Parts: sequence; structure tokens; C-alpha cells
Amino acid sequence: MSRLLKVLWALFIAGNIYDVIITWIGGDYFNVFEFGNWYYLVSDTVASYNVYYFLALIGIKIYLFVGMYWFLKLFDKFNVSKFKWLGLVPVTLVTLGANYYDTVQILRLYKVFEAFVYNIN
Repeated sequence: MSRLLKVLWALFIAGNIYDVIITWIGGDYFNVFEFGNWYYLVSDTVASYNVYYFLALIGIKIYLFVGMYWFLKLFDKFNVSKFKWLGLVPVTLVTLGANYYDTVQILRLYKVFEAFVYNIN
């Protein structure tokens, strides 16, 4: 396996783990869950929803990892394995872009939350 492919796999896996963690932070501290470009406020009375949401999120991530693994196996099947990294580049870039977007949104929510709690204008 080439060094570039290892780096892309590491970024892809770390990015998805970071996505789960940042989503947990948003849900746990701000009661906000992110679906695409929409953020939904969840009331504190729906405690079981949080567990089901995270189980579904982790399940989707596992499907994504397995799907990417078998997609990259097609490159071996068609004898173009030296171009495997090209199959992983778009997904890694989308993962990093989503992580950037989620981080910016959580930081923006934190500033709003801080201003609300401490009455900062």
C-alpha cells in the first residue's frame, strides 16, 4: 500500500471519528443535532432519541468504511491498484470539508450560548 493511500485512509478514518465526536458535543452541550445543512434543537425530555441518533450515526459510519474498502478493492480487480488513492481523495475531501463546517457551526453556537448565559453584547 502506498504512503499516500495510508495517509488518505488515516485522514478519512480520523475525520469520521472527529465528526462523531463533534456531533456528540453539539448534542450533549447545546442540544443541537446536525442533519446536512440544518441544525435541529432537541428538547431535554427526549433522552432516548440521543442514543438512537448516535447508534444510527455510528452505523452509517461503519457502512461508509466498508463501502469505501470494497470500492477500493475494485481498483485491484481491474488491475489499476496504483490509482487507488484517486478513489479515496474525493471522499476524504468531503469528510474534511464536513468537519470544518461542523466545527465552525459548533463554535458559532458556543459564542451565541456564551453571550446568552453571560449577557455579553
